[in-house]
Amino acid sequence: MTKPVIFWLGATGYVGSEALLALNQYLPQPDSHHIVSLVRDASPEKISALQHLYSDLEVVKGTLDDGDLITKTAEQSDVVINTADSLHPASVKAILAGLTARAKSNASTPAPIYVHISGISIISDRCNGAYVEHPKEWSDKDLDVTKLPHDAVHMECELPIAEAGRRVDHPIRTFVLNPGLIYGIGAGMQRTTFWVRDWIEKAKKASYSGTFGEGANALSHIHVHDVASALLVVLRAALTGKAQGGKDCNYLVGVSRTEQRAFAKVVGDCLLGKKLVKEAGCRPWPEDITGPKDNLWWRIYAGNQIVHPNRLYALGWEPTETKKQGPIDGLPQAIDVALNK
Repeated sequence: MTKPVIFWLGATGYVGSEALLALNQYLPQPDSHHIVSLVRDASPEKISALQHLYSDLEVVKGTLDDGDLITKTAEQSDVVINTADSLHPASVKAILAGLTARAKSNASTPAPIYVHISGISIISDRCNGAYVEHPKEWSDKDLDVTKLPHDAVHMECELPIAEAGRRVDHPIRTFVLNPGLIYGIGAGMQRTTFWVRDWIEKAKKASYSGTFGEGANALSHIHVHDVASALLVVLRAALTGKAQGGKDCNYLVGVSRTEQRAFAKVVGDCLLGKKLVKEAGCRPWPEDITGPKDNLWWRIYAGNQIVHPNRLYALGWEPTETKKQGPIDGLPQAIDVALNK
């Protein structure tokens, strides 16, 4: 019997490769699915590394801009997992076009599944780093993305996904995970998170670690291992029919909260010790480092984003690694890994 096919975009990345490594623990049976992975640099070394994470895997060479290729491959797949760039609406539309075509041509079979990694910046209060005495805390049980401001971060991807999951004709079973501040040393092919590498580069350019505004805003955080397990718990629930997607398709992935200036201070102290900046701690960066207020990075880094992952808890998920080590404790090691790559 032919195995069901999972088309995976972003399998070589920080979250994607972490999840691919653990995939067999969550499938109905080990190696029960065939993986097709979209890879930009399909070198023999990269293909070998992917197959080391999951053996029944083939590579399709291409990028997120190859819309026709993505649509064709999605149409041939039972499941699509997208852990690639969460701010790339063209690739999302190509995926949805392929899955819609599959749903139309296979109306008598179960609807195709789409699992997408987004972010919690969709609920940012855009306080620009200012202190807010009682910031809003969000539960995914109350979250309806179609009622959020349509200029919020990620909405160019979120809204088409929501529409595809809610329509009556030829629906797609859509599932969206919205992680908070992801941290930790990954076990997959990409070991460090983007924001740590980004903060280091900005600090080196400014000669000090800084903040967007005063840095008094707080973000829920989550270890990369727990993001991967959240994705796989949702995938398993989708495959077994425990979760249907559609209107209640968003899963917030984050716990507790960390102030922006708290992690910025650790970056400054660590980089001073390595003589990569000229002062310890942190202070607000000028706009030539951050860009103008209300740009993408201000919305991602400088707003309160505090969430409660109640839908995930209902599926039996637990943030096991996050409970063991918070983002501040593990940050010096993450900085070392990022610098030594």
